[in-house]
Amino acid sequence: NEAIIISGTEQFCAYEGYGARFRCAGSVPPQELGFDQHGRLNTRVFAFDALCMPGQAQYMPPKIERELVKAWVAFRGDPRD
Repeated sequence: NEAIIISGTEQFCAYEGYGARFRCAGSVPPQELGFDQHGRLNTRVFAFDALCMPGQAQYMPPKIERELVKAWVAFRGDPRD
């Protein structure tokens, strides 16, 4: 039941694939992103956990609510910004 926001991130490597096929696909050129009011790069990464192979249980109301709450927290951003 976790969602996090990581502020000030910078991408150095392009990527391809997903899961076991995830791999680096070369470097990413530096970008001028500016800074936020706290002096961090003006970027955010949102992440939240997933259920581990939930099968049909993922469609039950408690599991759907769990996922919706985590998505809401992640996508609303930092309320202090």
